[in-house]
Amino acid sequence: SSGGVNPAKTIYSKLRISTGCGHFHKESLHVERQYDGSQHISYSQGHLSDVEKAGGYIAWPSWQDGFSVVEFSEGGEPWPYLLRFHNGRLVFGKEYAL
Repeated sequence: SSGGVNPAKTIYSKLRISTGCGHFHKESLHVERQYDGSQHISYSQGHLSDVEKAGGYIAWPSWQDGFSVVEFSEGGEPWPYLLRFHNGRLVFGKEYAL
């Protein structure tokens, strides 16, 4: 089903666990602190597909180009970094071209 405006929050509201997803082609992040002090982190990452080759099945996709890198704390909590391309450039510490 559709992820809506904030796919990460939609996924979290259904599963109530930390989750990462790449299906929606949209970047979003949702964090909820639990009563025990832990956090649930849900995220959706961008896409690495070529929109020009999408086959015309979607006229004006509201997609973000990008990907994620996820590190885990010693306690096993995920810490996602959502990396986005803009105009063929990626900035992460320094700028990279496609």
